[in-house]
Amino acid sequence: MTKSKKGVFSYPDLVVVCGKVEYHDKNKDIILNPKAIIEVLSDSIEVFDRNNKFTRYKLFNPTLTDYILVSQDKPQVEHFIRQDDGSWKVFFI
Repeated sequence: MTKSKKGVFSYPDLVVVCGKVEYHDKNKDIILNPKAIIEVLSDSIEVFDRNNKFTRYKLFNPTLTDYILVSQDKPQVEHFIRQDDGSWKVFFI
């Protein structure tokens, strides 16, 4: 999904695209225009999804407006929404 300058790729659990999907190359394994990314959290990768992955997604996906974290062990959803000024606001559902 996302390739950093070091060649590190991150693949989310779910991606939402509005309109035609734009791919990085003919392999069609990297989407360039995600609108929303959803991650289901688990104990082993929660810190990585919250920090490293979210940072990568924000840096390399200018079309990204929504980042959603779904807890699998409690009824909680965190919805991060990009604001007009580029900052992110979180809502707990």
